[in-house]
Amino acid sequence: MLVTLTAAVGPLPSTPRHAQSEAAINAQRHALCTLAQSSRTGCSFGAALALLLEWHAIRRVLAAAAGRSGVALLPHTLPSRAAIIAEADSVAAVASHGRALAFGAQQLAFQHHGLWQLLVARAEARAAL
Repeated sequence: MLVTLTAAVGPLPSTPRHAQSEAAINAQRHALCTLAQSSRTGCSFGAALALLLEWHAIRRVLAAAAGRSGVALLPHTLPSRAAIIAEADSVAAVASHGRALAFGAQQLAFQHHGLWQLLVARAEARAAL
């Protein structure tokens, strides 16, 4: 879906500080890879659950872009928010796992927040041109 949508939308126009944006995205990728490979029980799982929760909102953004570019999206098969939260509660029953789960989720949220800020900054830079 992401590849099809990216191809349909096409490349972003050149934006000031493009090289810095690419460096920031690569740094985020590295941080997420490190988080996903954490050996601390619950940390990577917390990040994965947070991604699933956020994906419900991200999917709406992607659906809007797909609608504007004429791309048909397949229905999603994500677990419900309630099912994701129930799974998190189950893992968090062990206090140390709950802390690791919360840490992983928080770190993913920080990375996503940085990514959204970068996208806003790039949109504002293009609008100012």
